[in-house]
Amino acid sequence: MLIRHDGAALRVDAPAKLNLFLEVLGKREDGFHELETLMVTISLHDTLRFTEEPTPAIRL
Repeated sequence: MLIRHDGAALRVDAPAKLNLFLEVLGKREDGFHELETLMVTISLHDTLRFTEEPTPAIRL
């Protein structure tokens, strides 16, 4: 993950991952499932840009 300042904004590049294998195993006592997986990163990424707004809001 790459984090940069872009003027008054904060810019984050989040790398994509690809599941080559995914198996859902038994359910745990906390309600979640155990997983077995093989993930690799690929050369794509999402870019998220965060700026301060005058009113509390989330804008996509």
